[in-house]
Amino acid sequence: MKKKYSSIKAVICLSLATFCFQACDMDINVNPNRPSESSSDFLLPPAILKLADYETVTLNELGSFFGGYWGKANDVTIGGGGATNSYLDMIINYSINDEFANTIWESAYSNLYNIKLIEEKEQELNPAYAGLAKIMRGWYFLRLVDHYNNVPFYEASNPSVATAKYDGGELVYREAVNLITEGTKLLASVPVGTIIPGSDDILFKGDLIKWRQLANTLKLRALIRQSEVASSAYIQQEIAVISSDGSGFLTVDALVNPGYTTSAGQMNGFWTSFYRTTNNNAVAAYNGYRPTRFLLAKYKEFNDPRMSYIYTAVNGEYNGVVLGAGNDVTQNYAVTSAFKGPQENNNNAGGLFKSATQSALIFSAAESYFLQAEAAFRGWTSTTAVESLYTKAIQASFNYIGVSSAEQQAYVNQQNVKIETASDKLTKIIEQKWLALNGINGAEAWSDYRRLGIPNIPGSLLADPTGNVHPIRLRYPASEVNNNREQVSAQGNIVGTSKEFKVFWQK
Repeated sequence: MKKKYSSIKAVICLSLATFCFQACDMDINVNPNRPSESSSDFLLPPAILKLADYETVTLNELGSFFGGYWGKANDVTIGGGGATNSYLDMIINYSINDEFANTIWESAYSNLYNIKLIEEKEQELNPAYAGLAKIMRGWYFLRLVDHYNNVPFYEASNPSVATAKYDGGELVYREAVNLITEGTKLLASVPVGTIIPGSDDILFKGDLIKWRQLANTLKLRALIRQSEVASSAYIQQEIAVISSDGSGFLTVDALVNPGYTTSAGQMNGFWTSFYRTTNNNAVAAYNGYRPTRFLLAKYKEFNDPRMSYIYTAVNGEYNGVVLGAGNDVTQNYAVTSAFKGPQENNNNAGGLFKSATQSALIFSAAESYFLQAEAAFRGWTSTTAVESLYTKAIQASFNYIGVSSAEQQAYVNQQNVKIETASDKLTKIIEQKWLALNGINGAEAWSDYRRLGIPNIPGSLLADPTGNVHPIRLRYPASEVNNNREQVSAQGNIVGTSKEFKVFWQK
């Protein structure tokens, strides 16, 4: 990973200048109690905002395709090179090469550098800022391993290192968890009189308890991810660390809002990427992205009302597509279900698309409860809590989508939804988690499939004309291959669909 100091400075200046323009219009104020010579209250908002875009757009998009939620309308071309060469066609045909999804790597490492600046600057004087930075750094490294396995950790973000050494995926995962633990400890022991974030914290507005709960939930996600490979001793050790923190897990949606407006460049990124432009025109993804038939069949199997909140019906029916399908007119744009937003829902702000200024959901309460339910099922925490956590998870999902209480109750009362009498409780948890994260966190859906094979995505929806199999990881990007060739070559000739190159936590 080649890192030249001048190029890094350019990235930082450009990103901060862009955000500064937005922040002036969005009325994001610096902390009034912070000395004027400090810049961390200026660095923190763009760091959180970039994390939000990374989660809700960059990772969510790819994961929604690989995780079985989304496909493409047959007759719509999206991308600069025409239908056969577009990024989207590379996705639906599983054509993974070193030009594919490069922003997952490049955005992470550029943002990691900016975040480390906050950590190093504030470690001694204002540890609350350093704590938030450590949590976010750990978050990014977990995501990098999820997509690439071995990645630079110890030598990352070091301007004096031209070609950073790669570290093993399992080691990086544990170090990322340690970073998050260090962050929570800093937040739990902020000395009296030191500065804490305020309005510059565009996530929790300086509520350090909520940050600690988010951090604990991130760590639980990392432990759950290793459920098939990690030793019970390691799991119990880290569960004990989480318990000793005392703040618990996330119980509310983690929502980022820097002061989104309806002006150009200041709208929610999820909205502008998948629904509408500043001029309220449909974006290309809205015209082309469609639910898979597999997803719609699951909604129908469970009489799930979320389907009608998230998608439009066509002549009274909900119609989807199959990944990689050829010329099939039943999967054309006009006869398949598009995303539903307030315009298609009588100005009802339910579903996934509520408004151009909606907050960015970077970690849902629903996922938090599902993670806790799985941890309880596995005996890591109180096993008597499985049923209640599972129900809370479903309710949290329905609340975010805007489903009524009556519909929620009818749903959880169905025999095929109840977990109490289920013969396979883990499958029940993961299936309902998968339904809850549609359009919200595709990265988790793809990871759960790679970890457990639940739900059976490829066998149920894959119709790939190229014969490629379901992807299990990404290849290192071309920029990394060119600038850090020796380290990349040492990882082997990566094939993104071969289990020989799986991420360490995969089955």
